Amino acid sequence: MKKVLIGVSAVLVLLVIVVISLPFLLDLNKYKGQIKQEVEKRIHGTFDVESLAIKGLGVNVKNLVITSTGEFKNKKLLSVGEAKIKISVLSLLTANPKATVLLKKPQIYLVKNEAGELNVTTLPKKGGDVPAQEVKEKKTSSKLPALLLGVKLSFLAENASLQYSDEKTQAKTEVQDLNISLKNISFNSPIDFNVSALLTSRAGKTSFFEGRLSFNGKAKVVTDSSRKLKGIDLDAKASVGDFALSAKGKISDINTLQTDFVISTPSLSVSKIKNSFAPFKNYNIDGTFSMNGDVKGSLKNFDQCLVNAKVNLKLTSGQTDLEFKVSLSEALSHLKGSFLVEASTLNLDEILPAKKAGALKFFAQAYAEESKKNPFEAIKNNPLFKGLSGSGKLDIKKIIFRKSELTNLSGDFDLKNLQFSISKLGLKAFKGELSAKGNFRIDTPRPQYRLTTVVQNVQTNPMLTMGSPVLKDVFIGTLNANMDLQGEGATFEDVKKYLTGNGKVDIKDAELKGLNMGEALKQKLQVISIFSGSDIFNENLESKINFIRASLVIKNGKLTTPDALLDAMPGYSAKMKGYASFDKEINYDGSLLLPAKKLSRSLASVADDKGMVAFPFTLTGVLPKFSFNVDADKVAQMAVKATFKSKMGEKIKEKIGIDLPVELPF
Repeated sequence: MKKVLIGVSAVLVLLVIVVISLPFLLDLNKYKGQIKQEVEKRIHGTFDVESLAIKGLGVNVKNLVITSTGEFKNKKLLSVGEAKIKISVLSLLTANPKATVLLKKPQIYLVKNEAGELNVTTLPKKGGDVPAQEVKEKKTSSKLPALLLGVKLSFLAENASLQYSDEKTQAKTEVQDLNISLKNISFNSPIDFNVSALLTSRAGKTSFFEGRLSFNGKAKVVTDSSRKLKGIDLDAKASVGDFALSAKGKISDINTLQTDFVISTPSLSVSKIKNSFAPFKNYNIDGTFSMNGDVKGSLKNFDQCLVNAKVNLKLTSGQTDLEFKVSLSEALSHLKGSFLVEASTLNLDEILPAKKAGALKFFAQAYAEESKKNPFEAIKNNPLFKGLSGSGKLDIKKIIFRKSELTNLSGDFDLKNLQFSISKLGLKAFKGELSAKGNFRIDTPRPQYRLTTVVQNVQTNPMLTMGSPVLKDVFIGTLNANMDLQGEGATFEDVKKYLTGNGKVDIKDAELKGLNMGEALKQKLQVISIFSGSDIFNENLESKINFIRASLVIKNGKLTTPDALLDAMPGYSAKMKGYASFDKEINYDGSLLLPAKKLSRSLASVADDKGMVAFPFTLTGVLPKFSFNVDADKVAQMAVKATFKSKMGEKIKEKIGIDLPVELPF
C-alpha cells in the first residue's frame, strides 16, 4: 500500500512539473498558420486568432474571429475576445478527462441573405470539399472512440450577444445578456444545460416583448454497445417571460431525427403572461392558459410529423367568463382541428383599455409593415396551412361593448383548402337581429371574401352610437336590410377600395337630427308671394319620416342609393339619390313632393299627373353636420310662367276664339 501511495505521489509530482513546464516548452503561436489552414479546409469562410497560449493543461485564445465567404453583405459570424480551454488534471488520472471551454462576451451574427440562406448552415463544407483521404477515413469509422465516450466537456458563454438580420427584408433582432451553460457534455450520461437571454422585440417604434428567455434541463446522448450514436433523450423547460413550456421525449434515430415528444404547459396565469407582452399590459384580463400534446415523426420531414394537441384558454374579468378550446390531430401536412368559443358574458368594456393603444396599435403597425411583404403569401405557400382543415362553434350569450348589449352570438365555421366558411352566424342586437353566411379565402393573390347579410328590425341610433359617440341621436329609425357583399384585403383601406355589394334597405320611423324637410320648405315658401294662402302654413310638419326604401349599391367606399323613396306625413313624400361614404360624407339630391291641393291654386299647373308638386333639394355635408337646401324659387318661376301662359291663352281665345300655343321668351 505504501508503495502504491509513493507511486501515485510520484505521478502527481511529475504531472505538476509537466503542467508548469508546458508553457515554456511549447509555443502554440508557431502553429497558428497550420491551425488556420486545417479549420479553413472545412468551412466556407475564414478563421483568425491573435494568440494562443498554454496555461497549465489549458489553452487561452485571444481575439478569435470567424467570417463567411458566402453571398452575404455582412460577413461576420463569430467574434470572441477571449476563450479558455481548461483540462482537469485529476480527471486525467482517473481516465475520465474533464475539460471546460469558456467564451467571454462572444458576439454571434446570424445573417440570412437575399437568397434565403443562413450563414451558419452554409459555413461547413460538404464532404467533397475536404481532402478525399480524410473523407475516406471518416466513412470507414462510424464508431465513437472509447476515449471520447469517457470525456466530460463543459461549455460556458458569458454575457454573449446575438444579432439576427435579414438582408432581404432589412429586419433585425438583437439578443443581449445571452448566457449559455452546458455541463458534463458526455455520452450515455445526462448533460445539464441552461440558456438564458434578455430579449427586446419591437414593431417599428412599438415594443412587443421585453423580458428574459430561458431554456434549461437535461439531455442524454445515447450510444449502443458498439459505440455508435443511437439517439438523444431530452427533458427540458423553456420560458418566455412568464409563459412556460416543458418538453420531454427522445430522438431515436440520428439520421432521420425520429422524434417522440410530449409538450405541455402548467396552468399558467393570464395576468402574469400579459405583463411580459407590452401591448397587452393595459388589458384588464385574468384567467388561465394550458396546453398539452405530443409530436411523433421525423424532423427531417417535419410536415409529416403526427401531432395531437389540446389548448385551453379561460378569460375572466369582472363579468367575463370566456373559454376558448382548440384540439389538433393528424399529420402536420393535413392537420385537422376543431375549436369552441363560449361564454355567458364577455364584457369588452371591462377588458379593453380606455385608450386606443396596446395590442390593436401594435398589430396594426405590424400588419402595415407585413402588408408590404404580403404576409398571406407565406401562409398560402406553407404546407402546414395548405393542409389544415377543421370546424368550430361560437356561442356567447351576452357581449357588452361601449355600454351596448349584444346577445346570442352564435355560428358554425369550417376551414378547408385555405377557405374559411361561415354558416348560421347570428346575433341579437339593438332590439333586432343580424345574420350572415359566406366565406373568406386566402388561396388567391389577395384575400377574398363573400358574405350574405340580413338585418331585421335593428334600431339605428344605438348601433351608430356604439360605432362612434359623435353619432348619438344623429339618425333614428328601424332598419331592415339584405345585402350581398364581396371584397378583397383585410384593412380598412382595403374595405374602402375593394368592397362592393348590392341589396335593399327599408328604414321605418326615421328621423335625421336637425332635419325637418317640411319646416325647411315652409320657411322658403313664406318669403315667396306666389305661395301665400297655401294650407301648408297651417299644418304642424314633424321631422319624422314614416319610411325610407331604397336599393343600395356599395362601391369605391360609398353606399349609393339610386332610387330612395321617403314617405313622411300622409300625402307628403320625397325621392332622392346620392351616397354616404365610409368617411361619413353625405351627398344627396332629390325632390320633395307635396300635394298641389295643400298649396295655392296658382301652383296646380306645375303638379304631375298624381297632383304632386316637386321641390328640388340637396342634402350634403359630413356627419354629424350637414346642410339641407330646398329650391322653392325654381318652382315659383315655373308656376308664374305656367300661369302667365294660361292667362295669355285665355285672352287670345276671347279675342279670336281659337286656342293658340303661346311660347314665352323667358
